[in-house]
Amino acid sequence: MGNVKQIKGASGPTIVEFTMIRDYIVLLHMQTIVERCIEGIRFEYANNILCPMLSEVVHYLMSDITNDLYTLKGELKARKIKFLNDEQGESVLYYSYLCRGYQERFGFWREAARSQISIRLGQYISSLTNRFK
Repeated sequence: MGNVKQIKGASGPTIVEFTMIRDYIVLLHMQTIVERCIEGIRFEYANNILCPMLSEVVHYLMSDITNDLYTLKGELKARKIKFLNDEQGESVLYYSYLCRGYQERFGFWREAARSQISIRLGQYISSLTNRFK
């Protein structure tokens, strides 16, 4: 990890909170991916008869991701965890956060992030298909 700045008596994140931090980062990236997909559908498939349906499905997906992100953000706030900034290295994404006075950097390998995003997108899509059955 990076440079640690700690206030006396501050406690670092628990394992559950580390998981929440990771999930928050994954959801942020998923939100960006889906936003780009929505834009792509508008421009690339504008004249396609399936465009309205594709757009609607992706908007449902975006809604689910945004709701989960909002809920997780509230939970992080309640636990006094705040993100400060992010940096992108060649193969690692770094996110600085403050957790009850404990400041640290969370490093996330790009490949691990891609894997988590893929898994989570699969879960969201599965949930969507069950809704439409």
